[in-house]
Amino acid sequence: MTGRIEHFDIPIWNVHELVSIAQRGFEYLKISISDCIIEEMATQAFGSPHLMQEFCKGICRKNGIEVSSTILKEIFVSQKQLNDLFTEIAAETGRPMFERLSRGPRSRTDRKERRLKNGTNTDIYGVVMQALQHIKPGISSINYEDLRTAMREILDDTLPQINETTRVLEQITKISYDDSASTPVVDWNKDDSTINITDPFFAFYLRWAKNI
Repeated sequence: MTGRIEHFDIPIWNVHELVSIAQRGFEYLKISISDCIIEEMATQAFGSPHLMQEFCKGICRKNGIEVSSTILKEIFVSQKQLNDLFTEIAAETGRPMFERLSRGPRSRTDRKERRLKNGTNTDIYGVVMQALQHIKPGISSINYEDLRTAMREILDDTLPQINETTRVLEQITKISYDDSASTPVVDWNKDDSTINITDPFFAFYLRWAKNI
């Protein structure tokens, strides 16, 4: 297929484009919602129209909106209600991948347990993943030293050696390939010493999931 396929990047949606999803949908349903709530949803969607649609669907579901109304209906959504919605959606999206990466590859030997400041025990894969959640990154690159700082902040134990951590990052990159994706969800770039979060749903999970 060489010469017959051309690769091109599809840019993420900007906030204005994401806002238009909610505005057009709610207008069709005859729903009025605060502009600041819509803008907050657009900000938290990490450039993903699919996440924005999930937010809108969640609001409609919680308010019993299934069809378009004949009269304009004003719906009040508090910041707490919106935050609760984000948490619910996060739990439905990125948890399987997070747990898969936290388990790491199958090992013939037991990994060393490390104690966290929250009182739980995990191995080095769990430490790395919980450190990423501690940082709460967006669709962005994370400097390796920032990851080490986060690990230090959550650990009530000795910090893993640098070579141990980089080996784990290499394994996480391999594991995080999705069958339908051309890039890993978490991508360790050894040359630049950066960890790239490439998937909006996973970034959203790291930002909003609780008790992980």
